[in-house]
Amino acid sequence: MLAKGYDFGAEACDNKFRQLKHRYKTIVDNKKTTGRGASSWVFSSMEDLLADDPSVEPVQTVIICW
Repeated sequence: MLAKGYDFGAEACDNKFRQLKHRYKTIVDNKKTTGRGASSWVFSSMEDLLADDPSVEPVQTVIICW
């Protein structure tokens, strides 16, 4: 990153991505509830990146007990 002129370390990039992911998950969860104000995600590339992430959209499983 420094060679490209960006003065950010790996930890700063990791923290930023984690915050972006948390915000995206919050917006996705907010869209599932009613009675809340509209929220939107303006970064389509983050949506493309995280749309199939199980931590954002958990895979639903069906458990049958006999």
